[in-house]
Amino acid sequence: MQPGSILFDCLDRNIARSVVGRPRIQSRRPALAGLVGAGLLLSALGSVQAVPTDPVPATPQPVMELRELTKDGGTVEEGTMLHFQFTVVNRGKADLELKEVKPSCGCTVPHWDKVIQPGKEGTIEAEVRTVNFRGAIAKHLTVISNDPQHPQLELTLTAKVTPLIQIEPGTVSLLAVDDKPVTQQFQLTRTGGKPMHIEQVIATQTFLKTSLTALPGGSSYRLAVTATADTPLGRTTAPIVVKTDVPKAENQTLVLILDRGIVAQPPMVFWSVPPGELAAPVQNVVSVSRRTGPFHVTGATVDDPKLQARLETVRDGQEYRVAVTYNGGWDAGMVQKTLTLTTDDPKQPVIKVPVQALVQKLPATTPAAAVAPAH
Repeated sequence: MQPGSILFDCLDRNIARSVVGRPRIQSRRPALAGLVGAGLLLSALGSVQAVPTDPVPATPQPVMELRELTKDGGTVEEGTMLHFQFTVVNRGKADLELKEVKPSCGCTVPHWDKVIQPGKEGTIEAEVRTVNFRGAIAKHLTVISNDPQHPQLELTLTAKVTPLIQIEPGTVSLLAVDDKPVTQQFQLTRTGGKPMHIEQVIATQTFLKTSLTALPGGSSYRLAVTATADTPLGRTTAPIVVKTDVPKAENQTLVLILDRGIVAQPPMVFWSVPPGELAAPVQNVVSVSRRTGPFHVTGATVDDPKLQARLETVRDGQEYRVAVTYNGGWDAGMVQKTLTLTTDDPKQPVIKVPVQALVQKLPATTPAAAVAPAH
């Protein structure tokens, strides 16, 4: 008799004895014997093993890692050229390609290693020009790479810039102009009490008049800028250029924002939208107000059926709001329309606000991902 048949015979006898020859309450022991017999059977016949399969090898990928995402240049004097350097490590198994490093403004000039091999380090360098900057600044670099987990990364450059010339009350002033001239006073002082000479003041608008007075000590001047009654209705932005003999601060720009009569803000409605129908409508709000005297906005219309204008009262006689909504339907190209407001003011019975849109296929954006710092 073969070993296999002996095991099967023993197994059959145990099963038969457990079912017929013993009370049901004692059937556990024969059943256990049956299980033991089944185990012996499997042992005799040999163990069954899964056939291993070769894993599909993963495609090697680069992994970008930066030790810091923000660099601080400290406190520097205006005009100083700041230098920043970031270390980039490739922790992956394929070449890391830094395809592009985009600065947030023209004052930032980046330099970087285009390809970083696996396990190697590279650098991203940037220079920031601080001419005409004052106070705390923050500039940004957008890094575009072939790292599938972090295709886009934001780096931040910060510093505090001490101006070479202190300007009080600041470089930007807001003035409300009625039917009489209004004057804004500025004081310009060389930092540290050093000597300074103002060589020229240039008013860029004919309705602005300037008067310059040297103060005792040789380091300060008082500049009076007057907006005359010829100032246009609405909001006007008027820069004034001050030329000095201070190196790295030769041109100082002051800005007057002049409000006269009824003012619509923002002065233009602008969108960048894809062609055709939109998944959801886009909307901009134009605020209409006047600093002195009551007025009423009596109507708001747009010259395109794809646009809607809804007029709302915020404070009767003082402030109104117009919601301009676009639901889609324009073809690709540049769109130029007009929002027309009517009022009960005889000097400004009609106010026109440009409505413009750049209609083009919008690029797909990939959300930036933070990279874990290296250890």
